[in-house]
Amino acid sequence: MSDDCVSFETDDGVTTITFDDPDRRNPLSHDVKTELLSVLPTLPDDEDVRCVVFQGAGSAFSSGGDIDAMKERRRLQDEGGFEEVLREELRLANRMVRTVHTLPIPTIAKLDGPAVGSGAALALACDVRLASESGRIGFGFRHVGLSVDSGVSYLLPRLVGLSKAKDLALTGEIVDAETARELGLVDRLYDDDEFETEASEYVETLATGPSVALEHIKLLMNGSFDTDLQSALEREKAAQEVVAHTDDHVEGVDAFLEKRSPEFTGQ
Repeated sequence: MSDDCVSFETDDGVTTITFDDPDRRNPLSHDVKTELLSVLPTLPDDEDVRCVVFQGAGSAFSSGGDIDAMKERRRLQDEGGFEEVLREELRLANRMVRTVHTLPIPTIAKLDGPAVGSGAALALACDVRLASESGRIGFGFRHVGLSVDSGVSYLLPRLVGLSKAKDLALTGEIVDAETARELGLVDRLYDDDEFETEASEYVETLATGPSVALEHIKLLMNGSFDTDLQSALEREKAAQEVVAHTDDHVEGVDAFLEKRSPEFTGQ
């Protein structure tokens, strides 16, 4: 399935979403956000989808906001309709990030080039970020005279701490992949010539894992900053009571006792 600027392909348990507007460095345009919001909510109901990967075509992951759309909004400031269009774009961005962040399937952002602004925010909303040496990430909203949006004020401090989050957002600095890994913005860093191979192996690890267990791990981790220890323990208990009844748990125990690799089915 594809739109002019975003495509969706499912193979071997992995849905790969490619931002495909390389001449403009893959902005998250109105149409891209709308397409994402039409497809992403359907993926948990598809048993063939056990992992979702976001990537960008060409030399960038995503340049974030659509500059052409910003120009059009400037025209509307004089002619009318500006507030309505702005609210709609922000509403779409909010829904997009929230949908990615809460998707009950592991999500991975492959950064083989710059991820900037709302493009960087979408990457932060994913569970894991894999980067090549060419990867870069930045939150340069200030460069176009804007505050942060797309969940940056929530996601960024949770990864790098409040002070560093302010530093990155206030300066709009774009950091290289090595620095991003040191800060915790990137989880795995690979050489450019090994990126696709190494990233594919990582994706396969999640796509062939015990899907029900991974879903609960994600839910527990996502809620960990908004709870106390006792509540976390209760939530873990409830999750284990569900996961312990899965076929994958039986397979995992059998494989361990038989000294072989488990073959999880996602059930």
